[in-house]
Amino acid sequence: MRKNEKKTVVICLFVGCLFVGIVVSALIRGGLHGENNEQPKNWSGKKLTKGEKAEVIKIAFDDTRVKKMLKGKEYKIEGEPFVMSGVSSEKGKKVLWAYPTVKIYIGEDDWMRIKAIYPLVDLDKKKVTQIRGYPLKPIMPREVTKEEKKKAIKIALANESVKEKIEGLEYEVRDVIAFKKWMTGEKLETVYVDIHIKGTEICYTAKVNLTEGRVTRISESYCGDKIGEEKSRKASKIAQNDPRIKEKIEGKIKERDYEVIRRNRLIGKKLVVDVCIEIKEPPERYVATVDTEEWKVIGVWKAVPGTFFEKGEEIK
Repeated sequence: MRKNEKKTVVICLFVGCLFVGIVVSALIRGGLHGENNEQPKNWSGKKLTKGEKAEVIKIAFDDTRVKKMLKGKEYKIEGEPFVMSGVSSEKGKKVLWAYPTVKIYIGEDDWMRIKAIYPLVDLDKKKVTQIRGYPLKPIMPREVTKEEKKKAIKIALANESVKEKIEGLEYEVRDVIAFKKWMTGEKLETVYVDIHIKGTEICYTAKVNLTEGRVTRISESYCGDKIGEEKSRKASKIAQNDPRIKEKIEGKIKERDYEVIRRNRLIGKKLVVDVCIEIKEPPERYVATVDTEEWKVIGVWKAVPGTFFEKGEEIK
């Protein structure tokens, strides 16, 4: 329902099984609005009658705070009212609670932002005592048709920026992924084409708008590859054996006193591996860059504070 339209409660039969466990668990720990100093009637383990369910919905939607949260937004009820229970901490003590409630999905930006709220209802006092809520992912993967896949790959590989990145390199299209709106099932026209550079852990993702027939963004990410992983591990050993790095980690034990983080990168068409050595005490980070053709360290730098791979002062 949108602003200025008649507010009709739509019973949503779609079961969000992918999210329910996460949401309920998070809600037990999550934020709340309203009173929290009342001892609820013991509803734990009880089932609501048909009349009680109707009353829960009426009290929830009559609540001023709920009205404010729903104003001008689309919303749907998911399933029937039920009893939610959990544990709260009051004055250092754990308190068990159980309240009748109803799950309400609130959507914004045409269901591209979603929040689930649970108004906890005290049926004796005829009021909402708390409102618990948690954001949900608005989209979920959908099946890509053969036509969509073919079109998306063609658009991605024809893009000048993509061609510049993969030209002269062996590559493969690893995947084509598309999404739909979780709440409505509406297909999104944006498709993501993953292009893996063989022999590396580098993957370029082209975000393709099928309607407009163009690439709107290119991003770089990690892509699992056996050969690339072997190169990264070899580069890591070479970096840790460099005298400048050995001096920093001497007497220290890996994974206890320091961590190693690796990143594949292309300089032109040459693969290099940046190896970040993160020392825990005193907290320091160093970056050694390894050439994977000559298998040697081509430089060691202090990492810029707050970063892993941004290079600051060079260590000679």
